[in-house]
Amino acid sequence: MKAGKILAEETPNPLALRISYGSDILQEDGWLQYFRPEEAGNSPLASRLLFFRFIQAVYIRKDFFTILRHPDYEWEHIIEDIREAVDLFIESGLPGSYDPVLKESSSSPEEQAVIEVLQGSIRAATSNDGGELVFQRLENGNRVVLSPKGACMNCPHLLDTVKKGIEPAFSRHFGFIQEVVWE
Repeated sequence: MKAGKILAEETPNPLALRISYGSDILQEDGWLQYFRPEEAGNSPLASRLLFFRFIQAVYIRKDFFTILRHPDYEWEHIIEDIREAVDLFIESGLPGSYDPVLKESSSSPEEQAVIEVLQGSIRAATSNDGGELVFQRLENGNRVVLSPKGACMNCPHLLDTVKKGIEPAFSRHFGFIQEVVWE
């Protein structure tokens, strides 16, 4: 795998670090998220990173991945270990994971329309910040339920992002959407 310069970026979530390096990490669009080393057996990237006790989760997209650190550790004390693990992963030439990627699905035209709006400008904004809000379901025809992934997990700005950005965007596109929540 030929990779460019590793780019590690801070995110609005102080526990998350977004990393890219100029090459695809997954073979196709979609996402994967790992929390424990035993879950990450098919992911050379996540298993290498979850080896460290200071890593709580690894979120992988096609063109970046996000590491969530344990709150008891500071980036300045762990960044060199992370950089070394990422360098070794890149040098290995292995894919980010052999697991099939996860994608959103819908059971109705209304849900599909909500997913399409979510995958547009909303997804671009959350991905730039190292995370994503994944569609779970449409309840009672007027309530969208999302699941935070990557840097969006436990982000101190999630409430503002949803209530001041995503909920109004959905309301503008769909008069029937009254609330957006996450679980």
